[in-house]
Amino acid sequence: MAFDIKRRIIFPVILLALSTVIALSIAEISLRVLKIGYGNAPQESHPIFHHVHPAEYRFLSYNPTGEYGGHEIYYDADRLVANPSETHEKKPDSACRVAFLGDSFTEAGQVAYGDSFVGILEHNSGCTIKNYGVSSYSPIFYLLQWREQVIKFKPTIVIVQLYSNDISGDQDYIKIAKKDVNGEVIAVPDHEGGWLTRQLRKSYLIRFLRKVQLQLLWVYENREKDKNIVAGMVEENPDITKLSADLIKTLAGEVEATGAQFVLTVVPSKFRIVNNIIDNQTPQFSDKWKVFSQKNNISFMDLTQPFEKEAKKGVQLFFDSDIHFNENGHRIVASELVKHYPNLFRPINIRSSELSR
Repeated sequence: MAFDIKRRIIFPVILLALSTVIALSIAEISLRVLKIGYGNAPQESHPIFHHVHPAEYRFLSYNPTGEYGGHEIYYDADRLVANPSETHEKKPDSACRVAFLGDSFTEAGQVAYGDSFVGILEHNSGCTIKNYGVSSYSPIFYLLQWREQVIKFKPTIVIVQLYSNDISGDQDYIKIAKKDVNGEVIAVPDHEGGWLTRQLRKSYLIRFLRKVQLQLLWVYENREKDKNIVAGMVEENPDITKLSADLIKTLAGEVEATGAQFVLTVVPSKFRIVNNIIDNQTPQFSDKWKVFSQKNNISFMDLTQPFEKEAKKGVQLFFDSDIHFNENGHRIVASELVKHYPNLFRPINIRSSELSR
């Protein structure tokens, strides 16, 4: 009787379990052999920087909307965005060293590395270039990055890119920040995530299933919405707070104290660019930082005018649903940096006729 129960119940269960394990293992191995390791801005918790990229990590980028993806992204041993090409030879350190700081606009996971403005400039420069961009970062992190990481790189120029949600970001992060006896922020810790999350991220199969889940979820949540949501996008345009202003002034002062040059630039308003809105009476977020920079003797590179100029010609500079620059937007940013700093970057010939509409 006992043997009959084992044969009819326990053995089938064991066989099913083994078959499942074998099937999952085959799926995992197949995805690894085919190098299909999807990811969507993977991050790990950090005791100082709140969240960081995983080290020595490669994946194929995707977006739940399907608007972009399929290109490989690589984070190096220092957790920085780097060229994923295995044949890419790192340039030896030169006297010219450029550090880019910013959030997801600088990280640029939406486009292939070679199409990002950092990648374009790296290709057209003899300088050593590092991309410290991390999604959801704001000035409070740029100052921490400078003190903990970037200063060790000994850059000759530091280029910081801001976005309109940086003000609210600083206000949120300062609430959980750790400070020293002088009130200086020394860390913005994060205690979420852990060993299990890191291990699951290593599985190509889990990442593939997560991709499918997010894509199906997006389709379900947007089943009755117009896919072109640009006109309905809520875009922040806050005034500059004392907190964010002080962080940028401190950062600029410390960078320049080392003999390096500090440059500030701001992402133009997508809402105004896409809708061809020219409003000289209401300053956008970029305009406010331009005035701030002039008052505080900080170098500022204005991206609004070149973006408006190309948009009038019918050039699309942002993705439709996603808030970030597309390849065209990155080319314009790169072109403007070349114009402002011809001693650092070789000329880039970008004609409007070559930009997609």
